[in-house]
Amino acid sequence: MNVRLRWLVALTALAASAVATTADGRSDDEFQITLNASSRNQGKLAWAFFAPHGDGTSIVLNVSGVPSDLVRPVRLYTYVYQGSCVQLPASPAYELNEVVVPHRQWAPPLTLNKSLPMPASQLRSGGYSIVVRSGPPDGSIDLFCGDIR
Repeated sequence: MNVRLRWLVALTALAASAVATTADGRSDDEFQITLNASSRNQGKLAWAFFAPHGDGTSIVLNVSGVPSDLVRPVRLYTYVYQGSCVQLPASPAYELNEVVVPHRQWAPPLTLNKSLPMPASQLRSGGYSIVVRSGPPDGSIDLFCGDIR
C-alpha cells in the first residue's frame, strides 16, 4: 500500500475518533484484509485497509490488476454484504459506488477510497464481506471478495 496514503488514512482516523491504540500505535479498529480473486481474475491480488472515520469507516482498496479485456478506463464497483463470500445474499447491505474509477489507471495497484456509514468495530464483528466487481459494460462480474473479520 502506498505509504503516504496509509499514513493519511491513519492520521485522519486518529483525528476523527478517540479509540484505544495498540502497542504499535494503530487503532484497535484499524485492520487490513486480503481479497480473494474470482476465477475470472485468477492470479491478481487485492486488499482492503479499514480505519475509523468519525461515525463510519474509511476503506482504501488496492487491486493489482483486472482482466485485460475490461473496458478502459476500468471501473470498479464495491459492495458490502452481510454474509460471507461463500454464500452472498441476493442484495448488498451497502453500495459504495460514488467513485468507481481508480485513482491510478496507468500502473498497479489500482486504488479506490471508499467511505462506509458504519463503525469499523461493527463492520468487523457483524459477519460482513466486501466484493469488487467490474462495471456494467463488462457484465458486472465479481473480481474479488473478502470476508471482513
